[in-house]
Amino acid sequence: MIADTPRVIVDREFKLGENPLWDDRRGVLFWTDIDAGELWRYDPRTESSKRFYQGPKVGGFTLQHDGKLALFRIDDIALLDPDQPDEVEVITPFDESNAARFNDVLATPEGSVYAGTIAAKPGLGGLYHVGTDLSIRQLFLGTDVSNGMAIFSEGRSLLWTCSTSNRIVSLTRDPADDSVSDPETIYRTTPNEGTPDGLCRDIEGRIWSARWDGGCIIIHDPDGSPLKKIPVGTPRVTSVCFGGSDLSTLYITTSEGPIYAAATSTKGLIENRSKLVVTTARS
Repeated sequence: MIADTPRVIVDREFKLGENPLWDDRRGVLFWTDIDAGELWRYDPRTESSKRFYQGPKVGGFTLQHDGKLALFRIDDIALLDPDQPDEVEVITPFDESNAARFNDVLATPEGSVYAGTIAAKPGLGGLYHVGTDLSIRQLFLGTDVSNGMAIFSEGRSLLWTCSTSNRIVSLTRDPADDSVSDPETIYRTTPNEGTPDGLCRDIEGRIWSARWDGGCIIIHDPDGSPLKKIPVGTPRVTSVCFGGSDLSTLYITTSEGPIYAAATSTKGLIENRSKLVVTTARS
């Protein structure tokens, strides 16, 4: 069996649990409760969870190369040390009238970040690129909710989820400048599946896609073909990631529900770490 039945590991009703991210150095799981304005961590060795941030909504975050977290919030990007979380350092503003806030983000192998947004007005959400020097450029607009991503083909392909149109899209990626082009829909969900939300990939290139209002994870072949449905005990499943000591545990976040984990017969990949660095004085 590719995955066991998911079990509850943090029995708490999160408003909008999202962006599960495994820290291979600390051996803990991080996630955000967006609508509560909180960040949480879970240590599987002690089976304990703890909130370590409360403030402006964090739509997504990455692990930084130095162990801090880069927080993509409503109108800025900030750094936070999860081991000493008393101070949050804003490193650049995000002044974009098209965006209500950041949503799912993904660090690249080179240390920059792809950052999706929630639209401030219909159709004006999209995908942005944040350089290691904190330069921000718009790659494209055309969605209300930009969602889960993964990098394939040795960095030459970016998988991106458009929740608004119920599509998982493959884009050609140029690692030299992080530009993307040639969008190709590899899967469009059916009404009874729910809306595609966050996703991750395993070492065999299979896609594990959460289904909002579908109460499940759908596993896809690299070409998008659905392979298996994994039921989850909460209707609004938001995102997934691999973690654990050997990266074989699937962690699952939900909205209006708990955090789940499931043992699998595969493994994930170690997360890329961002290298966002303040190189000039910023006001």
